[in-house]
Amino acid sequence: MAILSALLKHDVMLACDLARLANVRKKRGQMAKKYFLRNAAQWDALRL
Repeated sequence: MAILSALLKHDVMLACDLARLANVRKKRGQMAKKYFLRNAAQWDALRL
């Protein structure tokens, strides 16, 4: 992780890519949570 930290200080594109990746992961997690909350009642039927 120390190498990555050092790279971030010198590589703006890498830092931007990692920030974008973090946002994508956050949004996907939010979408998954919303999906599950909408479908929790019939989850057993959906899994089949």
